[in-house]
This record gives sequence, C-alpha cells and structure tokens, in this order.
Amino acid sequence: MFYRPRSRKTAQLNMTPMIDLIFLLLIFFMVATVFPENDGVVIEKPKADTGAPLRSDHLLVAVTADGQFRHDGAAVDPEGVALLISRELAANPGITLVVKADRRADTEYLVRLLDIAREQGLTRMALATEKTDGADAAP
Repeated sequence: MFYRPRSRKTAQLNMTPMIDLIFLLLIFFMVATVFPENDGVVIEKPKADTGAPLRSDHLLVAVTADGQFRHDGAAVDPEGVALLISRELAANPGITLVVKADRRADTEYLVRLLDIAREQGLTRMALATEKTDGADAAP
C-alpha cells in the first residue's frame, strides 16, 4: 500500500475587502471633515456682544495689524481688492463683504477697504468679531 502525501493547501488572504473598507473610511472622513475658513494670517478680532453667524455667500478680506489686505492667505494691494470685489460682485450681486480686521489695525485701513468696496458698488458689508464671554460685557 502506497501512501500519498496530502497536497497542502496554501492559505490565501484576500486584500480586496480590506482595501474597500479603507477607501470607504477615507471617503467618509473627507466628507465629514469641516475645514475652518482660514485666510492664512493670524488676526485678533475685536469682541462684540451682538455677533451673528456668517452666511455662506460672503467674500472674506482680512486687514492685518500692519495694514495689509489679505484674501485666501495672499497679500492683496488696494487695486487687487477692487478687482476682486468687482469680479465677485459680478458673479453674485447679493454677496456680503466680511472684513476680518485685526483689533490692533488702524481704523484708516478699515475705512480704506470699505471705501474701495463702496466704489465698486458693494452695499452689503460686515465686520468679523468674536463673541464676548459675557463676564466683561457692558451692562
């Protein structure tokens, strides 16, 4: 009697379900993640008691403490701000300019930005502020 050795089956690991799961998790986290709106510069916003949340259709321009205008992290000169506002206003007439001015910035730069916006025909403007905690709010 001859004894035949049994053929050994090699174990196989199917990676397809694991890769599918990884891609599903990746897509989930990409969709569920909320990215803060950051204009690339640190701004200390002034505090206000009556602040309200932003609407989705807005144009954000920052004024730094040294008087620079910034949009999407890049420095923009006054002519560039005027061009940016006119372009955005042509695309969306109901757009609101949100000025994120540093509390240490001179008022002159803020007024200059608002003048540029008015010259371009923009009528809806707002200032970005931080909500006060109520402890140091005026009665």
